[in-house]
Amino acid sequence: ARVACLSRFAHHELMAIELFAWALLKFPEAPAPLRRGMWAALVEEQTHLRLYLARLQAHGAALGDVPLSGYFWKLVPGIRAGSDSMKSFLCAQGLVLEQANLDFTITYRDAFARAGDVDSAAVLQRVHDDEIGHVRLAKTWLCRDGDDDRAAFAQHVPFPLSAARATGKRFEI
Repeated sequence: ARVACLSRFAHHELMAIELFAWALLKFPEAPAPLRRGMWAALVEEQTHLRLYLARLQAHGAALGDVPLSGYFWKLVPGIRAGSDSMKSFLCAQGLVLEQANLDFTITYRDAFARAGDVDSAAVLQRVHDDEIGHVRLAKTWLCRDGDDDRAAFAQHVPFPLSAARATGKRFEI
């Protein structure tokens, strides 16, 4: 179960790297500070991937040993279809996927710690701490024009995502 979890976490980080790179190419007109923020998030996601890959290796496994999903990439058509694709990207990547990871990393950190895998628990804490900045980046730029954050989210979040998908089984603040 540890290998399955770590594999999925690593793959999610890989897809996040790819989506941030896609967004940087897709939105060259985005303001420079936003592009710098996305680049910084991409670099942090690369660090997360390396950390998860190291944990997989410590458990005698590698990425690809467990079947994986392309879920993040399946969201791209919905992002593109939005009235403002940049804001749809910010909602999807930052305010749903990264936001959900704030809850999931803590839930799994605690599970790994209870199982005695303190090294994997430490990785999950590191990822959690970095994801806070990724969520903040999305929220800041989604509501840059003084929009109400809930209204802006509701307007731009691509189907099938919603606020309900942005949480884990245990809500963490």
